[in-house]
Amino acid sequence: MLKFIHLKAGEKMIHESLKKDFSEIADMEGMEQFRDKTFLITGSTGLIGSLLIKFFIYLNRTQNLGIKIYGTVRNLDKAKSYFAEYDCDSINFVLIDFLDDKKIETFEIKGDIDYIIHTAAVTTSQQMVKTPVETLLGAIQGTKCMLKLAKEKRVKKIIYLSSMEAYGIVGKSEKVKENELGYLDLDNIRSCYPEGKRACECLCKGYHAEYGVPTIQIRLAQTFGAGIHYEENRVFAQFARSAMKKSPIVLHTAGKSEIMYIHQMLFKQFCFFCCMELREKHITLQMKTTI
Repeated sequence: MLKFIHLKAGEKMIHESLKKDFSEIADMEGMEQFRDKTFLITGSTGLIGSLLIKFFIYLNRTQNLGIKIYGTVRNLDKAKSYFAEYDCDSINFVLIDFLDDKKIETFEIKGDIDYIIHTAAVTTSQQMVKTPVETLLGAIQGTKCMLKLAKEKRVKKIIYLSSMEAYGIVGKSEKVKENELGYLDLDNIRSCYPEGKRACECLCKGYHAEYGVPTIQIRLAQTFGAGIHYEENRVFAQFARSAMKKSPIVLHTAGKSEIMYIHQMLFKQFCFFCCMELREKHITLQMKTTI
């Protein structure tokens, strides 16, 4: 069942829903290994980045793990407003624009960093088509910046959030393996996004091979769940709003698209599994479930 929470009118529902999800993840074995560790999350005000930060705050409150949180943002006031109902004092916001070469070159964080989860990315098709250059360069420069930092800090893991779009057009409807990549139409300006994901995965592989940086790439399907903004324009959110209003669901296409989805709670569980001590130092994983 699709779970959709109204961020404006149902704040108590949001908190209760997230609390239930957070509680289930917190009960996973191995959380103790994150005691007194430091996490850097990019894309702090995005869906996944913000939920990860909220979960760390939850862990610190319920299990007193003493996790130190760094979150990259482009607008400090927006970030503080976004987390106003949480303990902003426990979050160390770091200003960075991955399209600003000077800021990237001087970017630094004092002290140790144990884990980096790189979630920052353009996520709307409209923006990808409008600013394809920034979409591609932002992805590559941001990932390079984080990989360089991971190398300097000797992190335990850096997790890069790739996308199922990295597969391109594979020409079949059955399941595909991680190494089964299709083609991308370079005449389609929208290809800036999947090409960027492929390039970033290649950078991760390169940093592991050349410098021994422990990298994990996760190819996510479309992510939904508690925490989605009411104004979200992706199709599942449109359907949910229509259902909430008891209004007709309107299709703007023939409805033949086959799309994979993953619930944000499942992703967070998997993300923490990846942070745990694994033998493999470089892994590419796909995450997709159907509903």
